[in-house]
Amino acid sequence: MLDGTVWNAEAGRMLSSRANRVAQAINEYNEDLHLAWIPPEHREVGDIPYAVIHRPKVGAEYVAFLVTEDELESALARVIMNDTSRTNPMAAVEAAEIAATTIMAKKRREEMLEAHEIAYSILRSKKHAYKHGGKVYR
Repeated sequence: MLDGTVWNAEAGRMLSSRANRVAQAINEYNEDLHLAWIPPEHREVGDIPYAVIHRPKVGAEYVAFLVTEDELESALARVIMNDTSRTNPMAAVEAAEIAATTIMAKKRREEMLEAHEIAYSILRSKKHAYKHGGKVYR
């Protein structure tokens, strides 16, 4: 589902697909970084629900920074911008562009997969009319 929920095995719960896309993008950028959801029973009311965790191959893991629901889309840009291997003064602009492009590409891929699944279902159906999302396909 594009903007619904998906199962997250690490959290053991259903999480927003938006958060899942951002988590995948962050982990693809740097496999040592992970977006973690903090369950309500482990935080106070009003606390920030997400954290970017650094799990280095050697050493202990630690929280790199916290992310609110509204900041999810900019979390990847923040990771890229704070990457010490980048010293370009235009890093902030480039990071925002890379993050936006990556997340939009993931969303487009999900949309294409959903459209493909719908088309496959329609073609496999023995009906001569098929209704999905309020549209009738013949």
